[in-house]
Amino acid sequence: AAPALPAAELGPLSGRWLCIAVVVRHPLVDTGPNSSTPWQGCPCSLAIAGGRLLCAADLGDLAGTAAGSAGAALDGGGDARTPAMLLCDVVVVDVLKVTSKKQAPEVLVFYLRGTPGGEDQPGLVLHFRAGPEAVQAFVRRLRTAYPIAPSKPAGGAG
Repeated sequence: AAPALPAAELGPLSGRWLCIAVVVRHPLVDTGPNSSTPWQGCPCSLAIAGGRLLCAADLGDLAGTAAGSAGAALDGGGDARTPAMLLCDVVVVDVLKVTSKKQAPEVLVFYLRGTPGGEDQPGLVLHFRAGPEAVQAFVRRLRTAYPIAPSKPAGGAG
């Protein structure tokens, strides 16, 4: 089972992006290509904290609880100590590439080092609930806080 963590560990709400988990291929939650995954389509929060990219789904939402669910903690209300299921915890330098499509600018596709099934497969696909503006804000934050070093030329000495 994926580890749980207090929602407060994701940092303040102002530093999180509210998303819908579309695909998560990460050792924390990967259960094989044909398994049923309870996190698919669930609300989650994405955060950059301490050099790590964290994506967490609310345990209350996964359990199907309604009023007073822990989802309120991820959305800015409720108890920040409510646990969230950690879907992805990766060091930012292991984010190899982040892309989106013109047809769906509110969706980001993350390619991660160590993705089960190979690094050419998306490790994380998230639909940003606040739309393309939230995607742009996330990408700006990622680039500003963690600039990607230029690649070394093929066959060149570094």
